Amino acid sequence: MGSKSEQKIEAVLELAILEIETIGNCQHGRPTFITNRYGNPIALRAGSKPLRKMFYQIAGSLGFRLSRRQIESVETALCDIAFASDVTLQVSLRVANLSNGSVEIYLADPERHVVRLHEGEVTILKEGAQAVFEEPATMKPLPMPSGDGDYKLFLKYMNMSNRCKSLLISWITYTLSLGKIPSSNYVLLAITGLMGSGKTSLIKMILDVVDASTIGTQLFPKSSKDLITTSQNLHLASFDNTRFISKSDSDVLAICCTGGFSSTRELYTNSGVHTNHLHLGLIVNSIHQAVTEQDLIDRSLPIEMHPMEQSARRSEKQLIAEFQAELPELYMGLLKLTAKIKAELPNATITSPERMIDFVHWLAAMENVVENSGDLQGYYSELLSNSQLETLLENPLFSAVIDLCEKNKDKVYESTPSKLLAQLTWDASSTDLRSPDWPKSASSLSKKLTSLIPALLEQSVIVELSRGKERKITLMHTELY
Repeated sequence: MGSKSEQKIEAVLELAILEIETIGNCQHGRPTFITNRYGNPIALRAGSKPLRKMFYQIAGSLGFRLSRRQIESVETALCDIAFASDVTLQVSLRVANLSNGSVEIYLADPERHVVRLHEGEVTILKEGAQAVFEEPATMKPLPMPSGDGDYKLFLKYMNMSNRCKSLLISWITYTLSLGKIPSSNYVLLAITGLMGSGKTSLIKMILDVVDASTIGTQLFPKSSKDLITTSQNLHLASFDNTRFISKSDSDVLAICCTGGFSSTRELYTNSGVHTNHLHLGLIVNSIHQAVTEQDLIDRSLPIEMHPMEQSARRSEKQLIAEFQAELPELYMGLLKLTAKIKAELPNATITSPERMIDFVHWLAAMENVVENSGDLQGYYSELLSNSQLETLLENPLFSAVIDLCEKNKDKVYESTPSKLLAQLTWDASSTDLRSPDWPKSASSLSKKLTSLIPALLEQSVIVELSRGKERKITLMHTELY
């Protein structure tokens, strides 16, 4: 017989094992424990508050209390069992994509309801969900959908053009349909607008229907470690008042959109390496365009909000209260629309392909489902092109080449790199010449022009670099090609 403390630990551990249906490791290698005590299967992550709460409840049912150290001993024993297990558990966070094409969404309400979207229909499940969901401590319940559903109730809170409203509804339903599986490609929502346009209030509303959490909107993370923590606990993250996104941060955000890994050293070791999965939906809110790297722009949906008229302004408290009152029916409308769009995907035709082709496919299906929705694909392409142009016009070399081609629109301009650089430098301002984007040599010009070829082609300018006895650069308008 051990001490009384050890006996308590063993008693709680024994009942915990009986209550836990499956012990193993999730797809990312973390000890995970599945329980059906709530009706639908729920995954309890090692170190999570729900797992420790279960230990406290078991101890209470036995008529005694456990200290924090004793709780940690129970958890350590369970983790040892998990590490020794060969069982890999597929665990989802908020949204799951099933093999039959269905989507399940975890509401995280006290009864642990799950919403299933299948063949255009919406079903609310108290039990019988196929997916296993985890519930981080930061997760808040989504609204319980009710009524016939009307997603158009959302439109009056969107202070933007009607076409942008349609694209935003498309983005919300698209993000609601994607679980964190390798094939999921999230589109970054880049919202811009002047102060007082209602950006932050709108984002809070979006989070309330996609992934409500105690985190809410947050400042842009200072390090990749912060982003790793965010990815492990959220389906959708929002970064407020973002002024600038560096090239390295843009690369990390691009990985988050399409999924990838970041390697860090294991705790208490110098040689072990632990891989952290980066994959989640993203919203970036800024006054001016913060997404400036081409690779990230291609993965984004740029939306501009209009300044709010003085007579239309209301306090955020009043706005949120009105929104919350309509939320159950509004959410049901979004779920029904999501189910219908997903069911329509096999019949949808892509007419304006972009890099995020799955999102374009979703837009094509929405064009079929929603009457008078217009050419959503074409408008999305237009927004991307405008966003790319706005960023590139800040590049002095790009602007200089565009200006030179405009002056020589009716003829082909051919020159050596040295002569072209001399011509561009002659026309450039002193500010342009001081820019780090301005080439300082002929070879630098060739390299920088090569990186700009796709963007210049988008603006109807063809760049050809050839090599014979001497290097040549040819510039022409696409009409002359």
